[in-house]
Amino acid sequence: RNRLVPSSTPDPSELPSRIVHNSNGRKNIVVKAHYRNYVTVAVTFFLGLVLYLLCGGQWTTSFLHLLPRPTPSGGNMATATEGSVTFPSKKYKEKTADVRVGNEGNTKSRRNDLRGADIPPVQKSPARRTLPHPQCIPSIDALSPVERGVYTEDEAWEERHMVRPPGGPVVLVCCVTTAGPLSVAVHPGWAPLGARRFLDIVADRSYFGGRGVPMMRCVKNWLCQFGIPGIPPSQRKHYKTLKDDPPWLPPGPEHRTNERGVYRFPKGYLAYAGAGSNSRGNQLIVALSNNKRLAGGSPWEVPWGEALGSASFETLDKIYTGYGEKGPTQGKLQKFGADENIQAEFPLLDYMTGCDIVEDGTTG
Repeated sequence: RNRLVPSSTPDPSELPSRIVHNSNGRKNIVVKAHYRNYVTVAVTFFLGLVLYLLCGGQWTTSFLHLLPRPTPSGGNMATATEGSVTFPSKKYKEKTADVRVGNEGNTKSRRNDLRGADIPPVQKSPARRTLPHPQCIPSIDALSPVERGVYTEDEAWEERHMVRPPGGPVVLVCCVTTAGPLSVAVHPGWAPLGARRFLDIVADRSYFGGRGVPMMRCVKNWLCQFGIPGIPPSQRKHYKTLKDDPPWLPPGPEHRTNERGVYRFPKGYLAYAGAGSNSRGNQLIVALSNNKRLAGGSPWEVPWGEALGSASFETLDKIYTGYGEKGPTQGKLQKFGADENIQAEFPLLDYMTGCDIVEDGTTG
């Protein structure tokens, strides 16, 4: 609606208005209603600017933080409730932060009035990684000190190892085969180059593509050899040969066992297959039982890891060994991969279908 302004108003031409004549001939100036809205907007903006400055330069939905807060006794310790955290010390300038219980990842739950304050960020709980297989060992903490590479003076390592292995942190890996899971403790201290190559293979997501890596040469009560990808050669990453790692097991036939009856290459030890010095590539061996002959002097057979846990040892017992030395040849696998012909000729062959790092103890 318009409101009427008497004709006696000074300088009516300067107003955003229009002149009309009423019934008695008097001139009236009708001021448009939106002129009044301009004044309202200007006053509102001015009041909002004042409130903005009073709030410390930040918009807020509550003015409670402008009120003085009592400082609890007990020094600089933060006091917490479900709704907020108060930092009463001078260092933190008595700022407050909203905390939404059960929603730590929502950064909008913290008030903007914390900007500029020296307040430590809310620590997020580390996400639990899903294991590739439920029977894999879930963490390094679940390993014994010896399995973690801690060889103390109590000589607990003597029950499994012929000699004291090189110490150092481990990387825990979960591998899945068609026979079951394998929890592998990778020991970079045992063989740095060999351990690094295996972890590179684990990181290669295409390596286990197709049906997986065929466990091509598995001999009962001795070893199982694997490592040639089952995918076609055109899809593979080429791995150059490695230099040999220094041996840490005593060589020669006189050291096949020690005075305690511990074999040189016990069940679950992992090393590389090779054919001479500096010939290690990406073909691996795992001992299916306690072995005297392996690592007897061949430079490629330096152990770099071991399978651990009852589930892993059950898997080693279940791997099919019926083909023995007459499994698929390296030449066919290198040329064609585990194609339909290989699968038809060796239907009972086991495969390693994937590996994932569960926990890396070398980065802690």
